[in-house]
Amino acid sequence: MAGRGTRRRWPLRLLVTVVVVAALLFGADYAARQVAQDQLAAHIRQSTSASSASATIHSFPFVYDVLAHGSVTKVDATADGVPAGPLRLQQVTVSAHQVQIDRHQLVADHRIHVTAIARATATVTVTAAPISAVAGAPVSLSSGNVVSAAVHGVTVPAVIGVEGQTLTLSAAGVRLLSVDLKQSPVVPACAMTLVVRPGELQVSCTVAPVPPSVIAALSQ
Repeated sequence: MAGRGTRRRWPLRLLVTVVVVAALLFGADYAARQVAQDQLAAHIRQSTSASSASATIHSFPFVYDVLAHGSVTKVDATADGVPAGPLRLQQVTVSAHQVQIDRHQLVADHRIHVTAIARATATVTVTAAPISAVAGAPVSLSSGNVVSAAVHGVTVPAVIGVEGQTLTLSAAGVRLLSVDLKQSPVVPACAMTLVVRPGELQVSCTVAPVPPSVIAALSQ
């Protein structure tokens, strides 16, 4: 009878053991990914002089992906309050795909180091207030790419655009603003598109592969 009872209990014991081991591995992987995300966020904040930054690694299991493949599928990075010369950017987001990570540094130094990124999309958001401050005139941004500026107390239509990576604003034949967005190290040199929304504008572009200067801004 005792032998039969033991035989009945061993599958349950095995199941419990498997569940406990799986939970421990899951917890260890989650902790490692959290540490890596915090390291990326801290470096981005320092490299961009942002007021805050965050990073999300889309990979599970994270440690296995890095050790087995040396890469993760996707990393999303966000920096808020980023200076670009005289202009303060509301937010810069970088969505990076096929991110190569140094295995040795992750294991030996517990440090995440990005070595290459196959493709990334950068999106810059700027609100009307900092544009007005740099332009020296109140600027209004409306949907449908409608822009106006108050020049010498008179509200006139304005033209806002992006030339390469330079954000420009002109009104009444006068150039009010010209700021190279690449002054922020996370903004790559690529052909940008501009969309104006109520109270803000966004410029974005996709680059492949990602240049070393942008990688250095994202990872130590």
